[in-house]
Amino acid sequence: MSDSSTVPVAVVDDDAATREAIVVVLDSIGIAAHTFASAQDFLAAPEASSYRCLVMDIRMPGLSGIEAQRRMKELGIAAPVIFITGHGDIEMAVDAMKRGAVDFLTKPFRDQVLIDAVQSVLSAAAARQAPPPVQQAASRQRLEQLTPREREILVHVAGGRRSKQIAADLGITVKTVDEYRSRILGKMQVGTSSELAAVAATLGLLPPA
Repeated sequence: MSDSSTVPVAVVDDDAATREAIVVVLDSIGIAAHTFASAQDFLAAPEASSYRCLVMDIRMPGLSGIEAQRRMKELGIAAPVIFITGHGDIEMAVDAMKRGAVDFLTKPFRDQVLIDAVQSVLSAAAARQAPPPVQQAASRQRLEQLTPREREILVHVAGGRRSKQIAADLGITVKTVDEYRSRILGKMQVGTSSELAAVAATLGLLPPA
């Protein structure tokens, strides 16, 4: 398992297929995630307080998402929570939002809805750690080292577009997009697409929301 310092998202759901599907979607935009089959497993993990975003089912056997949210507060785990809910769980989701959850996704939800929610949480976290002028200048210098094609793909990646979408738009293969993504992250000295989005925003590369 990768260190949670480089894996920003934890996915907590008792359904293995749902966990895997979420991981695949997030991986498609360069966001790594660890998975947990229960809230108990997540809360017991040594790295539980290190994640920057938590995607959690609101209704699970044993400890529910709402109960886990309460325990997180008691334990000082401050990761923003995005709850996954069923159509009958709206009242629970509203209660969770009042208790500090940042969003809830009602099943079935589109991949892009999940991507937007997670990107929003991670970008907000990165913005709270906005670079001082010296670091911003360094980021701009690194940007100048990118080729025109790398800059073009950077804007797509930072905007939350998936590799398949970028490949279709630019007429290249998904593998080529992923190779560009990896190279851009390395050149810009960031670990994830969300961190890249935060840097791109500070450099004025993204359109206003």
